[in-house]
Amino acid sequence: MSLFKRSEKESSLSCSCGSCHVPAEGDAPAANAPELAVLGAGCSRCKELLSAAREAARAVGIGSEPEYITDMETIMSFGVMSLPALIVNGRVVSAGRVLKSAEVEKLLRENLR
Repeated sequence: MSLFKRSEKESSLSCSCGSCHVPAEGDAPAANAPELAVLGAGCSRCKELLSAAREAARAVGIGSEPEYITDMETIMSFGVMSLPALIVNGRVVSAGRVLKSAEVEKLLRENLR
């Protein structure tokens, strides 16, 4: 039962402003999307996730460093409403949590092409 009579698709969106594009589950990543990135505002929590992502990238054998994105327009383009967020192959795989290196490594193994 839906309290406000929203469709299932509407209720799954994280932003109701109507101008944000929140990628659907099956959306293909953008062609220029980074292989691995951390979205953050520059705070200690965001930097902690970046450090865990670096460690996990080395463990998995990714040759490049994770990209650290602080530009709010870019962050909004991913549809992320809470930081930090982890991006793998252009898809948000975690948002609002500081993951440990082992957790990031698991997400990388599950989501890398």
